[in-house]
Amino acid sequence: MADRFYYVGPWEDEVTLDGPEAHHLGTVLRRKAGEEVELFDGLGTSASGQLTEVAKRSVRIRLTSAPSQSAKNITKLTLAVAPPKRDRLQWLVEKATELGVDRFIPLITERSVVKPRPGKLERLSSTVVEACKQSGRNHLMEVAPTSSLPDLIKDSQDQNSPLLFGDVPDKQEQAQQAIKLSGPHSSVTVCIGPEGGFSPEERQLLRDSGACPVSISSNVLRVETAAIALAAVLISQIDIHFE
Repeated sequence: MADRFYYVGPWEDEVTLDGPEAHHLGTVLRRKAGEEVELFDGLGTSASGQLTEVAKRSVRIRLTSAPSQSAKNITKLTLAVAPPKRDRLQWLVEKATELGVDRFIPLITERSVVKPRPGKLERLSSTVVEACKQSGRNHLMEVAPTSSLPDLIKDSQDQNSPLLFGDVPDKQEQAQQAIKLSGPHSSVTVCIGPEGGFSPEERQLLRDSGACPVSISSNVLRVETAAIALAAVLISQIDIHFE
């Protein structure tokens, strides 16, 4: 597969790539005129092209295929997670993007130890772009602003979106919820608490709101492990339809 680069448009017969992507292409990878590349805009559109001019700050690319639109999941999966420490959060965002999660929300809870600032969230958006380039995904995963648990619950209720939370190691309960989620639904939200877990008050708040407790292992999982494993289970079990 040709190297992929993030291009925000507009789509014309010949386009100009600049900024960090042009630097990566021309200076880091040292690509030359005549080589083939693939462009994607993060909104589902992609096209193949041939390099016609490579400079330090910009690259000219002649499209060799018409821009095409990728299929998009009708059921949207939101992953709301109390951020783990240091580079484990970046790893989590990278893997969630690769899996096909639609939206990532840093969740602030009573026991949260990490509260990402706006600058950190911007860097996570760069991680999303790189993960899309590597995995062949054409739709960027949205990195949303931080949210409190009450706001997340309200948002899910407003959207009539099923809300699940990692909490109880009861495999039978998980299996029952998977059947209930056999949809179709326009969106599904799953939330994972911090290292210390949700507080008793938060667990009660989730249950009172109608959120479904689920578990995928009898072992104690790290935050990022639980989030990615549960996202993978949901992507494989809920009805995913294509437009």
